[in-house]
Amino acid sequence: MLAPARATLIACGVVTGVSALAGMAPLIAVAEISRRLLHGDADVRPIVAIALAALAVKQFGTFAAGVPTHPADIRVSSGIRRDLPGKLRRLPLDWFTDRDSGTAKKIVEDDVAALRQLIAHSVVEATAAAVPPVAATVYLLVADWRMALVSLLPLVTGLVAYQRAMAGAGTKYPEFMRWLTRLSGAAVEFVNGIAVVKAFGTPGAASRRFQEVSRGFAHFFLDWARATSTATVTAEILLSPPSMLVVTASAGGVLTAAGWLPVTGFIAFLVFGTVITAGLMTVMTAVHPLVTA
Repeated sequence: MLAPARATLIACGVVTGVSALAGMAPLIAVAEISRRLLHGDADVRPIVAIALAALAVKQFGTFAAGVPTHPADIRVSSGIRRDLPGKLRRLPLDWFTDRDSGTAKKIVEDDVAALRQLIAHSVVEATAAAVPPVAATVYLLVADWRMALVSLLPLVTGLVAYQRAMAGAGTKYPEFMRWLTRLSGAAVEFVNGIAVVKAFGTPGAASRRFQEVSRGFAHFFLDWARATSTATVTAEILLSPPSMLVVTASAGGVLTAAGWLPVTGFIAFLVFGTVITAGLMTVMTAVHPLVTA
């Protein structure tokens, strides 16, 4: 299904990865400039020039990777839409009688529309968000592995909390999609039956099933949200840059005061520490269409 866009997605993913690495140069420049200034070397112009050049590469790479994915999405979506009528014509009538109009609408419209996020955005966004945390983690492990392990504590605890929040997603998400299908079918039936009910029916009869399905979906979704809200909020707090900054500043300050971590290393951890968790929630959001595709 994604064959017409596969080469484009791979190329755009590679370009995004390179541009994301180039975007790390200004952070490296900050750490290097602080190191030179603390050692009495005020000649930082070459570092600034390299950082600006890398930033330009990052911006150009982001543009070059983001533009081709949209024509690729159009090629895939238009091809699927052209093929769908022929496939539907070949289906037996039992397939339609066993399903409501919402199921057909989901296949013909909703599923095809969902490909737009997958092709045009998810691959590029996931790559752009995933590369900086990996690069920052490697950089900090090389700088000081003990401080790097301390800096990873919010990441580990946040992922544990997120895993707890998503523990029931394997069964809840298919049920969520079934509710959406029923809701879509009830909405189509409601709209199509308005004219008939206005002429021959009683007030409220047309919307009764739609209201019942809507209430059922609302109860299901509210119960699911209540069961996961505490763990989800905890994960988001632990994976937020402020939490990482608090841990890094506290642990780094203690190690620096004890003489186990140089000041330049402390500054590097303050600069790079927040990068580790900054893009993690973006990665999880962008990966969702890849998992459900």
